[in-house]
Amino acid sequence: SAAAPPDLSLPSAVLETRLRQLRDESSSVSQSLTQKLASSQSGQNLLHIGPSLSTLPPDLRSLLDALRPTASDVERYESANRTELVRVVEAGVEARKARRRAAEAEECAAMCGDLA
Repeated sequence: SAAAPPDLSLPSAVLETRLRQLRDESSSVSQSLTQKLASSQSGQNLLHIGPSLSTLPPDLRSLLDALRPTASDVERYESANRTELVRVVEAGVEARKARRRAAEAEECAAMCGDLA
């Protein structure tokens, strides 16, 4: 014969009572905290910020999805800047080489003038 299912009504009733107690306690603590926060300037600032937090994305996934196009734009911009930086540095190296060659050519011309 199959065993009778356990009687869950008593534990459920106890859990429901405990849940009501915890909700009441939470509400009381929340009211007390709000009163304490309202009594200081920094607390008032926090209370003011609180409602605006509800406008934040509900999870990090939606935040990531929202930021992905901007992040891609920034990556392309940084890549273009890196390419331009390499070009400018290489041009600087070539300019220094040309300046050094010009100085050496002037020196050689001066020596040739002394020998003539």
